[in-house]
Amino acid sequence: MNELIQTLDESIRHAEKGEAMDQSEMFKGFSSGKEWEEALQEQNQYLQKTYDYNLLEERPIEAEEMNDKAMEASRFMNGMADALRSGLKHDHEQVQDSIKQHIGFLGITAADFQMQARFFIEDDFHRSVLEHQQTGLSYYMLAAAEAFAG
Repeated sequence: MNELIQTLDESIRHAEKGEAMDQSEMFKGFSSGKEWEEALQEQNQYLQKTYDYNLLEERPIEAEEMNDKAMEASRFMNGMADALRSGLKHDHEQVQDSIKQHIGFLGITAADFQMQARFFIEDDFHRSVLEHQQTGLSYYMLAAAEAFAG
């Protein structure tokens, strides 16, 4: 638990400085499914209340798998935010290659990714998370997903 608290404190310090935290350090401390359940509690409560969906009942949480997915999601979202900030169009080859790599990691189809991107725009909680990271990111993601699924 101390390691988890240290990791959270370190991520807050990086965020306050506007610096990116090393991804290998970002999820340090999440060594059990129980720790992930605690970390996902707020999102799960929202999903249950809004969509009657219990994220934590689907299957047991495997910490290593969750850490890998969290690092991939962080890498992908940071890359998309950087692409948006640098002015790359949503259908730029670099953006489309990033999506291809991401959905390959997740094992989903382009249509699944497009549906997920649409959900992120339509859902207040998820849109807010993306927009907090970078203004316009949720809309950029949808445009990129639609171009990829094209």
